[in-house]
Amino acid sequence: METTPTNTTPTPLTPPTETSISNFNNNKDDNRLTRYLQAMETISLIARSDADIAIFGGDMNAQPINTSHSPYGMMATVMKDALLEKHSDASIHPAFATFGNAQNTYTHSSQPERIDYLMYRAQNHLNVKVLEFSMPLFMARTPEGQTVSLSDHEALLATFWVEDRYNQSLPRSNW
Repeated sequence: METTPTNTTPTPLTPPTETSISNFNNNKDDNRLTRYLQAMETISLIARSDADIAIFGGDMNAQPINTSHSPYGMMATVMKDALLEKHSDASIHPAFATFGNAQNTYTHSSQPERIDYLMYRAQNHLNVKVLEFSMPLFMARTPEGQTVSLSDHEALLATFWVEDRYNQSLPRSNW
């Protein structure tokens, strides 16, 4: 039995006998339900973690819309956005477009979008601060010698400072 999520266009494939396949291409499909379910699953895993610090880095293929039913908004209920912690007005600035960045070999002519994120959550006994946040533009050289972007998405890089609120500083003589 073949199932197709709503708001998507399956790409027809010729499967072997008695096999049914749906192939969904994110570049063509409006795949909101899938993104919503993926965000819910990610939040569930983060919520169950007993780690002192949880860091999420990845491609949500969703813009930073902060509503209760958007993938970004759902993630923002349990995690802090490292970019906004460092640059509070940069959420939709083209310089931080992880897809469609003007410097990207593959997507420079696409609409600039921020759809990749670095987010974090820390237990209450920790104080976490984003010291640096950047979007390095990684390049590679093809066998033909052409310089190209490493990916169609840009990488994200953050440096965090972590301090235990209860043991903020110990005298060096005790170390």
